[in-house]
Amino acid sequence: MLGHTRITKLVPKFLDENPLTTIEFDLTARYVVCIVEEGYDVAIRFGGQADSALIARRLGEVRNYVCATPEYWDRHGRPAHPDDLADHSCVLSNFAKRLGTWPFVGPDGAAFDTAVGGRISTNSVEAAYQMTIAGFGIGNLPSLLVDAAIGDGRLEVQLDEFRPDSSPIYALYPHRTYIAAKVRAFVDFLVRELSADFTA
Repeated sequence: MLGHTRITKLVPKFLDENPLTTIEFDLTARYVVCIVEEGYDVAIRFGGQADSALIARRLGEVRNYVCATPEYWDRHGRPAHPDDLADHSCVLSNFAKRLGTWPFVGPDGAAFDTAVGGRISTNSVEAAYQMTIAGFGIGNLPSLLVDAAIGDGRLEVQLDEFRPDSSPIYALYPHRTYIAAKVRAFVDFLVRELSADFTA
């Protein structure tokens, strides 16, 4: 999702700034990619990273929103608490390994998970967005995808006071004695160019 919405547009700028560099840009929906074994210089991932073979450089966080079309909310009612989602049809994403539960933080700062259900699940956040905006159900979607639709009224946010979980984003690259200048340059470039999109 981040690759399609932002990084694809940034790659030409990076190449303009680094004329001796070439890029092989692999957009994959696989949640697990073996960066070292598969020969990647840099990977970008959502969520916490615990692989000790990799250096993780935090790029920021993308805010998530629980949203649906105004027509969906008018037909099915607006939830007052995340537990009310049990009575709704949610568009589930198994890409982030959160199928069946959505994490929230209450007004008191306590984190909790809420069980959710729905008739459709997908490993593509873009597909979850398209189904949500088509009125099929409720999505828990990142700001990079939904900001425009929220701004023009196609999607309406609910439960924002419960701060739906944000998604941290990292640039990952292998632990090596010598980090190639091209890798360092690309990661520094991402930090610089994406800072306006993310919270710190």
